[in-house]
Amino acid sequence: MNHSVLPVYACTVFTLNIDDKIYHCPVSTEALYRLCRDQDSSVSQLDAYIALKMRVSDAVEKRLARGDHPASGMLEFADFEL
Repeated sequence: MNHSVLPVYACTVFTLNIDDKIYHCPVSTEALYRLCRDQDSSVSQLDAYIALKMRVSDAVEKRLARGDHPASGMLEFADFEL
């Protein structure tokens, strides 16, 4: 039996709805780790996830404003720095 193996990517993919368009945006493991590390540990997991997703959405909107397609490459930590 032939089992196809899906490639393993070192990232997390966020699905975002921006201006009524759906984007699947990969975020590197390092960026995800560093973004989560900086979060306030007193907030609930749900609030922390929403805050994280908002940061990803902001980074994607910046890419769109520059004319880049958000899925044109993995978001790295530098994409989130101010």
